[in-house]
Amino acid sequence: MKRLIAVLFLAACSDAPDPAGQDLFNAYCVMCHGPAGQGDGGLAGDLDIPPADLSLLADRNGGVFPRDLVMETVYGYPGKFHMAAMPEFGPLLTGPTRMVRSQSGALIETPEALIELTDYVENLQQR
Repeated sequence: MKRLIAVLFLAACSDAPDPAGQDLFNAYCVMCHGPAGQGDGGLAGDLDIPPADLSLLADRNGGVFPRDLVMETVYGYPGKFHMAAMPEFGPLLTGPTRMVRSQSGALIETPEALIELTDYVENLQQR
């Protein structure tokens, strides 16, 4: 029993990415951003605007991962796909929500899938 508790504790404390976030990334992001998020996906060369290197987001933001910006960019808004290469994923991120405190301090109801995907992208950061 002690061994099982230790294994569960280690799993909960692990820095391993959430498999749900990785699954979402693989389903919706890999084709453009590549498996490590470096903008080298299979479709990257076919796009008018090169995909961002997601592994450098924190580095480009003074060492702080820009969670709010990532969530806003992924979630999108109607008509956004006409102005940039990123499609609108908001409708795909339906389901359960939870309250998340934004970097500005506001509490925002956020789809759990968006949180999981953002957590996964944060885990891709080069350290």
